[in-house]
Amino acid sequence: GVATCSTTALSVASHTITATYSGDGNFNAGTAGTLTQLVSTQSPTLTLTSSANPDSLPAQPTLTATLTTTGTPTTQPSGTITFFDGGTAVCTEVAVSSDAATCTPTLAAGTHSLTASYSGDGNFAGSTSTTVTQSMVHSNTTTAVTSPTGSSFSYGTPDVLNVAVSSSGGTPDGTVTLADGGTNITGCVSLTLASGAASCSPILANGAHTIVATYSGATS
Repeated sequence: GVATCSTTALSVASHTITATYSGDGNFNAGTAGTLTQLVSTQSPTLTLTSSANPDSLPAQPTLTATLTTTGTPTTQPSGTITFFDGGTAVCTEVAVSSDAATCTPTLAAGTHSLTASYSGDGNFAGSTSTTVTQSMVHSNTTTAVTSPTGSSFSYGTPDVLNVAVSSSGGTPDGTVTLADGGTNITGCVSLTLASGAASCSPILANGAHTIVATYSGATS
C-alpha cells in the first residue's frame, strides 16, 4: 500500500506536495493532503591548491579553487570565486566553470596566506577554503666577469671588463659593481644591467689585480 518518489527536481524554495492515487477495480481514486517540503541551499566544499609551492620568482603559481557538492544535484554551482592573499584580493570574482576557477596572482618574495571565497548562487551557499601557505623565493643567480683582452694588457690602455648575470628564473635586472682587491673601481660602480649584462673600461695601475663583480639582487 506504499509508493515512494525520490527527486532532485525541486528548486531551493518551499514546495507544497500532494499525491494522487489512480484507484483500481476495488479502490476509489484519491488525493492526499498537502505536505510542505523545504529545500535549502547546499554548502559545497571549496578546496584551494597551488601549482608550485614553493615557487621561484619571477614565475607565479596557478591557484585553483574547486567546489565539491554532495549527492547528484541537477545543476552545478555557478557564481564567482575571489582569491585572497591575507585580506587583499589578488583575483576578483572569477567565474566558476566546471566546478572550479583559477587565478595567477602577482606575489612578492616571502610567505603568503592564500584563501578563496565562493559567492554562492540560487542553489548553493557561499563557502570559504582553508588557508594555503604559499612560499615565494628569489631565483639564484650566477655572476661572471671577463675581459676580451684576456688576463694581460698594457698599462695606460683602458681594459674592457664585461659582467654577465644569469639565472634559470629569467634575465636579471638591477646593478653590478666591480671591485679591485676589495676597493670599488671608479666608473664601475652600480652599473645598470641590460639583458643581464654590463661593462666598464677602467685604466688600472701596473701590477696584478683581483677583479670581483657583485650583483645587487632585484625584485625576483
